[in-house]
Amino acid sequence: MNWRDRWLDRQLDGWSELGLISAAQAGAIREQRARESAAARVAPFTILASLGGVSIGVGIILLVAYNWENIHRGWKLAGFGLLLAGLAEASARLPRTRPTLGAATILVWMAAPLAGIGLWGQVYQLSGDPLMPLLVWLALTAPVAWLSGNATAAFVHAAGVVVAVFTGSHVPGSPLSLEARGWWGEPPGEFRTTFAPALAGIMALWTYGAVVLTRRLGGASRWLFLVAFLFWLWSLSLWHTPFQCQAMGYQATLAAGLIALYWGALGPARLAGGRSDGFGTFLIALLLYTMTFFWRSHAPAFDFREELYVPLGFLLAMTASGVLLVAAAGARSGREARVAGWLLRGLVLLPVCLGGLILFWGLTGTVAVIANLALLALGILLMVEGVRRNLPGRINDGTALLGLVIATRFLDLFGTMLRSGFAFIVAGVAFIGLAWVLNRGRQSLVVRARGFDVGRNPDGSPRDAGVAP
Repeated sequence: MNWRDRWLDRQLDGWSELGLISAAQAGAIREQRARESAAARVAPFTILASLGGVSIGVGIILLVAYNWENIHRGWKLAGFGLLLAGLAEASARLPRTRPTLGAATILVWMAAPLAGIGLWGQVYQLSGDPLMPLLVWLALTAPVAWLSGNATAAFVHAAGVVVAVFTGSHVPGSPLSLEARGWWGEPPGEFRTTFAPALAGIMALWTYGAVVLTRRLGGASRWLFLVAFLFWLWSLSLWHTPFQCQAMGYQATLAAGLIALYWGALGPARLAGGRSDGFGTFLIALLLYTMTFFWRSHAPAFDFREELYVPLGFLLAMTASGVLLVAAAGARSGREARVAGWLLRGLVLLPVCLGGLILFWGLTGTVAVIANLALLALGILLMVEGVRRNLPGRINDGTALLGLVIATRFLDLFGTMLRSGFAFIVAGVAFIGLAWVLNRGRQSLVVRARGFDVGRNPDGSPRDAGVAP
C-alpha cells in the first residue's frame, strides 16, 4: 500500500466517523481505488518491450546519423515523406483507441513539417530569416488545426503563433522585427513609418491566434494565450525596441498596468463579485512585495525627453486599458458581494497608483510603506474570502502572505541586531510564536468556513480521531 492509499484510508475513516459517508460507501471507494491501482500497474514485460523498442529506435537514428553525408538528398527527402505519411496515419487512428499515445503522435506530426523545412534548408544549403519557416509551418498546419477538430492540434498551432510573434519581433532583420538599436533620437513621427507595418503584422498574428483559441479550445488554453500576450507586451520594454525604458518607475507602472489588464480580461463577473484569481493575486502580491524594498532605493522622476515619448505613450495606453477594464466591471447584488468587489478592484488598481508615485515624483519610501500595508490588506481579504466562499485554500494563502510580510519586515528591520546566539534564540522563539498564532487563526477560520468543529462529532461530543483542517 502506497502513501496515497494510506492517506485515503485515513480520510475515509474520518469521514465515516463524522457521518459524512456510510461504511458501505467507504468500502466501495476502497474497492474502486484497488481496481484503479491494479489497472495502473505496469507489467514487467511491458517495460522490457518498451526498452527494446527504444533501443531499436536509437540504433536506427545512430545508423542514419553516421551515414548521413553519404545518403543522397533524394533519399533523405523521400524518407522524410514516408515518415510524415506514417505519422499522419497514426495520428488519424490512435486517438480513437489510445488517447494518450494519439495526442503524443499528433504533437510529433504537427512538428514534423517544421523539421522538414529545416531538412530542406540543410539539403540545399539554404539560410535566412528564422521567422519565414515558422510562417510556412503555420500555413501548412492551419488546415489540420481548423478541420481536424482535434484540440491538441489546435493548441500546438496556437502555440506556434506565439513562438512566431516572439521570434519575429525580437530578431533583427525579420519582416516583423521591432529591433530599434540606434533608433532613439529620431523624431517621434518616424515611428509610424519605421515600425507600423511590423506592428500591424504582429497584431494580425495575435488576432489569428485568439480566433483559433476562441473557436477550438477552452478556458485553460485561452488563459495561457493571454499570459503569453501580456508577457510579450512587457518584453517590449526590456528589449531593444522603441518601447524600451528600464527606469524603476516606468517598469513598476507598466507591470501594474499589465496586471490590471490581466484582471480586466478575466471578465467583469470575477471582479464584480470579489472573487480572486490565484495567478492574478500572486502577481499583485509579487509586485507589492517587490515595492516593499523600494524604501532604500532612489528613483528620479521620469525624464520627459522627446525620444522617450513613444515608451511613455505605450505605458499610458497599457495602463489606461487595464484601469478602464477593471473600473468597467459592474457590481453584484448584495451588500457583501459589492463591498468585496470594490475592495478587490481597489487592490488591483493600487499598484498602478504606486507606480505613478515613483514615475512622476520618485516617492519610493512612501510607496514602500503603502505596499506593506496593502500586502497585509490583501492577506486579510483572502482570508475573508475563504470564509465567505468556504475556500480553505484562500485562508491558507492569506495566512501565508501575512506571515511572509511580518517575517520579512522583522529581518529587514532587526536583522543587523542578530549578532549573538541569544539574539537568534529570541528571534526563533518569536517566529515559532508567530507561526502558532497564525496557524490557530487559520484553523479557526477554516472551521468557521466549513460550518463545524473538526474536533467534535456532529452532535457536539468530543472526538478522538479525525482529519485536521
